[in-house]
Amino acid sequence: MATWIIGDVHGCSGELADLLAAIGPGPADRLILCGDLFDKGPDPVGVLRLLRETGAEAVLGNHDVAVRELGGARLRGERREAKPYLTRCLDQLQAAGALEEAVALCASLPLWVTGAGFRVVHAGLHPTLGPAGTDERLATTVREFPPGEGARKWWQLWEGEETIVFGHDARQGLVERREAGRVRAVGLDTGCVYGGALTAWSPELDRFARVPARQAWHPKGG
Repeated sequence: MATWIIGDVHGCSGELADLLAAIGPGPADRLILCGDLFDKGPDPVGVLRLLRETGAEAVLGNHDVAVRELGGARLRGERREAKPYLTRCLDQLQAAGALEEAVALCASLPLWVTGAGFRVVHAGLHPTLGPAGTDERLATTVREFPPGEGARKWWQLWEGEETIVFGHDARQGLVERREAGRVRAVGLDTGCVYGGALTAWSPELDRFARVPARQAWHPKGG
């Protein structure tokens, strides 16, 4: 059995299908997504369908928090302001009759999932306190630590025993922190929705798989 951990999908269902075809997971293999499942890209409904069909796990990302909160408000009949890309995502899900399912999924996502020697989180962990010092905001948004411009990346400070696999930082791109034969951290957000690539890594095989974006679906920084 192999685990395949996949970087930020952001509604890119075609690229997710391409990556799954490249990996060719078997029925005993485990699929885990690093969060930010639905918005910015072209096809949140298709991503939801692929998650359903494959039984893939996922962790909570900051954009999943937005779908949970603003999608939930829409289902309750409340009107709230949202970024245009999030409004488009919610409109697509609602038109397909899938908004309630997507909101429920985002509400159920854990901050992290674990395997043999690894932990998957969307953005990162408190680099010294680990999971015990990590709340939802930190797990879904941290890049530098302490948070703020000019600080070091949190994963550069991580000294825990587990390999941490994360997404969230497309500007940084692929991360491989290896020391003394150990994989300390792997970052998998390679900016698929911005025209980059969708990337996966298997901790058991220590192997990457990558497919290029079909196009740039969203402006960088937008």
